Amino acid sequence: MARVGCIGYTGPGWAEHQRAATPASVDEFHRFFTDKVEAVRAATAGGFPPTFKAAPVASSFADFHKVTVDDVISAVCLLLDKSCVADTLPTPQLKLVDDLIAPFRTELFNRYLSTATVPTVFKSLRH
Repeated sequence: MARVGCIGYTGPGWAEHQRAATPASVDEFHRFFTDKVEAVRAATAGGFPPTFKAAPVASSFADFHKVTVDDVISAVCLLLDKSCVADTLPTPQLKLVDDLIAPFRTELFNRYLSTATVPTVFKSLRH
């Protein structure tokens, strides 16, 4: 049975979403990230420096599993109801129509992931 939109969604990630939706003051927000960075630095202070290796030319994304329409709708339902100026479709409006457009977005996501390409038109920032 297909779910229609985000109304009544209580699926995976909902509790974390609810906690994340609790407003914090600017000072609390700043303190959270300052403490987080300090904790990471303290935990890795005696460690070896990071090393990086280039991926072989013949690398592939062999473990890709297609996303489903339900996956896409579930992810949208977890978004906070806020947007920025660059968003062509603000989040609250996306949630209202997601059950209609999720099948198309799912097909796009799966094509991008299976071909490892994203159209150039989707890589530009709109102001």
